[in-house]
Amino acid sequence: MQVLWYQNGRMVKPDAAQGIFIEKRMVQNCSLIASALTISNIQPGFTGNWECRGEFRWPRTLAGIRAYLPCNRLASSAGTYSGSSGEEQRAWRYCDRNGLWAEDDYSRCQFQKDVTRFLYVINQMPLNESNVVPRARRLLVYTIDAANFSDKMDIIFVAEMIEKFSKFVEKFKDLGEVMVSMASNLMLADERVLWMAQREAMACSRIIACLQKIALYRLATAQAFSLTSPNIAVEAHAVRANDWKGMSCMLFQRPSPERTPGQDRQLTFKCNTTSSFFSILHKSTIVEASLQLPQSLFTQAALPGQSEDTVYKLHLLGFRNGKFFPSTGNSTQLADGGKRRSVATPVIMARIDGISLHVLRTPVNVTLRRFARGSDAVSACWNPSLVGGNGGWQSDGCRILGHHDNFTTISCNSLGNYGLLMDLSSVEYFSPSIQPLHPVIYATSIILLLCLLTIIISYIYHHKSVRVSSKFWHMLINLCFHMALTCGVFVGGINQTRYASVCQAVGILLHYSTLATALWVGVTARNIYKQVTRKAKRYEELDEPPPPPRPMLRFYLIGGGMPIIVCGITAAANIKNYGSRTSAPYCWMAWEPSIGAFYGPVGFIIFVDCMYFLSILLQLHRHPERRYELKEPTEESQHLASAVSDSGPDAPSSHCHSLNLPLQLHEASSSIVSAPHAVPLSTLENEHTFPAQLIGAAGALGLYAALWVFGAMAVSQDHPYDLAFTCLFGVAALGLGAFMVAHHCVNRQDMRRYWSQACCSGRRAYSAQEDVLLPQPGVAMTSTAGSANKGDGESAKCGHSSADSSYTNKSAPSMRPSAHGSKLTNLHAEAAQCKSASAPVTANGTAVLDNSLTEHSLDNEIKMHVHRLRSSSAP
Repeated sequence: MQVLWYQNGRMVKPDAAQGIFIEKRMVQNCSLIASALTISNIQPGFTGNWECRGEFRWPRTLAGIRAYLPCNRLASSAGTYSGSSGEEQRAWRYCDRNGLWAEDDYSRCQFQKDVTRFLYVINQMPLNESNVVPRARRLLVYTIDAANFSDKMDIIFVAEMIEKFSKFVEKFKDLGEVMVSMASNLMLADERVLWMAQREAMACSRIIACLQKIALYRLATAQAFSLTSPNIAVEAHAVRANDWKGMSCMLFQRPSPERTPGQDRQLTFKCNTTSSFFSILHKSTIVEASLQLPQSLFTQAALPGQSEDTVYKLHLLGFRNGKFFPSTGNSTQLADGGKRRSVATPVIMARIDGISLHVLRTPVNVTLRRFARGSDAVSACWNPSLVGGNGGWQSDGCRILGHHDNFTTISCNSLGNYGLLMDLSSVEYFSPSIQPLHPVIYATSIILLLCLLTIIISYIYHHKSVRVSSKFWHMLINLCFHMALTCGVFVGGINQTRYASVCQAVGILLHYSTLATALWVGVTARNIYKQVTRKAKRYEELDEPPPPPRPMLRFYLIGGGMPIIVCGITAAANIKNYGSRTSAPYCWMAWEPSIGAFYGPVGFIIFVDCMYFLSILLQLHRHPERRYELKEPTEESQHLASAVSDSGPDAPSSHCHSLNLPLQLHEASSSIVSAPHAVPLSTLENEHTFPAQLIGAAGALGLYAALWVFGAMAVSQDHPYDLAFTCLFGVAALGLGAFMVAHHCVNRQDMRRYWSQACCSGRRAYSAQEDVLLPQPGVAMTSTAGSANKGDGESAKCGHSSADSSYTNKSAPSMRPSAHGSKLTNLHAEAAQCKSASAPVTANGTAVLDNSLTEHSLDNEIKMHVHRLRSSSAP
């Protein structure tokens, strides 16, 4: 009788170095046992489920006496077993005259767990041709949870059912696949549970025998067949002795046929008569073992007087690990050294039906992949007749040829089940080697990162002078940053499957950056839509102050806060939702949680983005005059408009101001241009037009989505599709980088000027850049060449004062003659009339003006007009 402690299904042993102590105590005449687990030093690796499991034995009993123990009756399943309700349910066991336990009877007792009771009930039901397949599929569903089987009877009941199903395999071919899947699921159970089931009823050996029968029945009607599952592979060939030229077989992992993301890889055999496997060796293949059968195999196997034209049935079985081959008896003289060594590789079996084991003149060479580092390695072959029929590992006839990386090649002179045993007391598990990405991905990703970095640095360095709104600046910087984060994490970490924590971090970062990028595009699209549909609102008429600016934090809560919340909830639910499944070639998310945590949200966000794009396009089609986003009017401009409107028609200089100022300030109160006027850059909030901003947002989203899809397909697809998607990824990366740089830097006048100043030191002194006028569609450019022909009468309306003289002297250095005059909005036209007597006022209220005005000089002009109005109203 003993009690064992487990952490997440793994047995825990006392370890003083880590602070783990287990105290056991016997009570009541050795019939009960108490066990206490003490952890004195809590460490991060101690998280999980800790439980104790007991293997209880009958108490001491006199020889020749039948001992009884009462059953633990469960109210929920009363009447399931035989016996009346009033009779005490007991189990009995007989101790024979020699003091050994003999027959027993547990039939009146109930199993404690629901799954065990179900397996017991289904095991008692009769099978026939009409119900065997549905019942097998129903049992397969229960074995999916085999990792949580804690009772040896669970394994025994399933083994007995597999034996019953094997009788119908010859008639129902699909039944063989179900049986292999059941056995594969049972390999997920705890090693100790399988060990107890093997010792109690040889459950594992019986399952292996049933798998061999599947091959025997299927070869009756076929020359070859194979079955795959995540943990077991079956292969069989009907070969003619005189046609045999030797065979090489490889056991490897490949994606499931359905190619369902997140599904376990299938264990598969590939056999041919040559030693070349280049056709299947690519990045998604992980070789587990290989087997080389000699050309003289059937020559040695032939019985005396047997024809050379005899057909033999060759069976191959591959197991992901050695859980179905436990040493249950006294194995001190065997290869495992009294359970000191454990199987550290997959197990591969080769067998010829109808021929007993015998020594081969030419040995069989087997290469096995070690999944753990250990010591004292021994090559061995499983002999099912050892240890009273329970089987054991035997090293006679096998030897190690050599080690290479994490592969070991052994040679055995008989057919059987081959494996490598090692002392794993200080185990260090191997991780799949990291396969580098294609050079095209690295090269194009570096170019894309440089382009995005150029945009970020340029806009940060020229933050105060670049002609974009504060909102757009924040949106562009965050969009480029999250695009660069996605690209950098993908290139540097998508294949980092060696360490689970690193792989999980890569999955979380890719999840976050993708959601954030899509959201920042949506925030940008919403901002464009609001500016296009914004209506002018004159707060001076409503007698209320303009609203205070809203904080920029709201955009960060949407673009960055929402992805953090989604990733946090997904990781908190189960951190194993991120990372890489066993032997997967990339780091991402499990399929089931990714549907609700990634693909669903991203699809919805992209849908909303597209709706914003469509709405903006419709608004621009209805209002083609809305092209530019203008600056908000300053407080001085609003006071100026109020002063002009209150001065009346008889006030000084009223003719000049009443014509121009109210109209201009009304236009400035709107954030868009809604009149066919030429627009100076100094009045623009954003140099790009609304159609250009729409193209920038939609193009960035489309190219980013293509980059993401092509990158995902490049690392998940098999050859040659991976190469095609790699090229498409490179094209998308170069296109996205070129588009972002061209749209946000090259096509902007201010950014070109800053770059030219940085590249050409001689241009730095030329700091007063000309304020180029942007014409609206359909408005012709007007030259200033004929302005000298105007009379002087119009200039007299602006008056002459000391203020005017001072204003003229201040602004004179900034004036340059130009042959490229343009129509200007009313406020600037009025300022030009006061500044130059030769500038006429056109019929629509605009003025032909020298285009050398800078934003600084225009601000000075507005201030001087305010000063003039105040001076004229003084007593």
